[in-house]
Amino acid sequence: MDFIYFAALSFLVILGAFLQSVIGLGYVMLVAPFLVLYNPDFVPVPMLLIGTFLPLLIVWRDRRAIHFTGIKSAIAGRIIGNVLAVGLLTIISQNTYMLIFGGLIIVTVILSTLTFNIRPTAVNVGIAGILSGLMGTLAAVGGPPMAIVYQNEKGDVIRATLSGFFVLGTLLSILFLSIAGKVTLNDFRLFLYMVPGVLIGFYLSKYAVGFVDRGYMRKAMLSVSFLAGILVVIKAFLG
Repeated sequence: MDFIYFAALSFLVILGAFLQSVIGLGYVMLVAPFLVLYNPDFVPVPMLLIGTFLPLLIVWRDRRAIHFTGIKSAIAGRIIGNVLAVGLLTIISQNTYMLIFGGLIIVTVILSTLTFNIRPTAVNVGIAGILSGLMGTLAAVGGPPMAIVYQNEKGDVIRATLSGFFVLGTLLSILFLSIAGKVTLNDFRLFLYMVPGVLIGFYLSKYAVGFVDRGYMRKAMLSVSFLAGILVVIKAFLG
């Protein structure tokens, strides 16, 4: 049973890395819930380390398409969102905010499939960064707001820009956790446990990137974001 469980988790790591390498997000949403059941120590630091490592690979591959202006606006927004999240937790419970943001993501995705069209202007990206900071802190799912803003861009622009945002955002989180003394050698051991599967998933993604970029990128991102919203709402109800 241990071998079967290990094989299943390894497959999930490969699948999560493959998904994120193709559309720019999805690893944490897919992998974290199962790894936490196996060993709670996988969250947050090892997952944050992967959240830096995998996006770095994607940024390097798609570096020519990165939207630097968007990243700067998003990071500024994320810092604001992180600070707001800490303050808001003193007013309303974390589950209440998870319910609100999960519902907000679901509604926005539905509107996006109709006539609601969002462009990645500096203001919109900044707002998405704030929401990402809030959701990332409160629900550990910070990607959908950025994905929704960039939904109409080219595939390589989406992957590179979201990945650049994730790299800087997770590095900030790791820095704060390090200052608080929450980073240990065991975190790096668990990180290394995931690295082979991440590398395999990233390598395999090159065979799917071209296909997804031919008109399927927006649908894939909105589908993953919608699923993330549902999972956040379920997590809020479970308390």
